[in-house]
Amino acid sequence: MPKIIKDLRESILQAANEILCEQGFGDFGIRAVAKKLGIAPATIYNYYPSKEAILEALVDNAWHGFLDSIDGELAELNRPVEALERICVLLQGAMNPLFTHWLTADMRAMPDDHPDRAAIMAKKREISTEFTKRIEALLLRCGQDASFAPVYTRLFIMCAHHGDLSFGDIVSAIKALQ
Repeated sequence: MPKIIKDLRESILQAANEILCEQGFGDFGIRAVAKKLGIAPATIYNYYPSKEAILEALVDNAWHGFLDSIDGELAELNRPVEALERICVLLQGAMNPLFTHWLTADMRAMPDDHPDRAAIMAKKREISTEFTKRIEALLLRCGQDASFAPVYTRLFIMCAHHGDLSFGDIVSAIKALQ
């Protein structure tokens, strides 16, 4: 009798995420996900045409969840520093090893010759652009200069990678330089 897994699409993503977090990109593939779930690799292809499609679904889920949390929590905040600090905290909370690989500038976890590197770098640019647009909208809503949004995007990503840095630390450093 075939193995029945409830919500197989989501189970595939969960297993893939676990493999990536535990073992990295080098061991990630359709066969590894199938083995973890105890199903045939062909079954996964019914839901995702490639490992790249699985990666993209994982990142899209994480990213859209993060953007939804920003939209929900910041809708009423009109003080820019408070709102920007909240974005930094939300991003730090949203980070996980997979998301970190997609946002890391130098992609340390993925070798330069990895076949998925170009697609991942393109996705990273798309993510940064979406994030920057959200920050621009927030700054404009608060009556601030939105031209600094790309700088804030990089600062937030830097803070998220270094859990001991806060947005307040960054603001203090910028003020000290002025």
